[in-house]
Amino acid sequence: MCRITVIVVSLLLGYNVAFAQEWKAVFVPDQGSRIDYLPKKGGFKQNADSTSYRFEFIVPHSGDAATIRLIPTGKGQVPPEEYPAVITHRSEDMFVLVLVLTAKPLPDKFEVYTLYPKSGVGFSTTTSAYMGNIAMKALSATNPEIPMASASIFPLRQIDR
Repeated sequence: MCRITVIVVSLLLGYNVAFAQEWKAVFVPDQGSRIDYLPKKGGFKQNADSTSYRFEFIVPHSGDAATIRLIPTGKGQVPPEEYPAVITHRSEDMFVLVLVLTAKPLPDKFEVYTLYPKSGVGFSTTTSAYMGNIAMKALSATNPEIPMASASIFPLRQIDR
């Protein structure tokens, strides 16, 4: 009986130690979809969308703060950008991170990353007004192609397994 208890406790402690470690992974987006609201064009329009970034997620073993690094790909690469994120949900099966935008003035943009560490997949979901760009808002007065509201989703898959 004592032997079984020792084995069970050892397994549980081993599980907790593995879950308590920092989780770090790199994901690439697949082609996604964006829905724009164009009031001057009479409604919603769906488009295929893509992004030229890889995403590195760093989720510490505790706390509610994480880091998201945007790693550019392709020609004319700029240095990686690093952003703080708030962990709104954490379990062994799923992390939900909200990107904290720090640009001044603050853009009208909201990014959520839902990650499934066991399967190596996830989703990036973004909602914005005028594509999250103040200059686009000013241009929208004369350009009916600039959406007033947008939502996009990209499937993500882990590449550093």
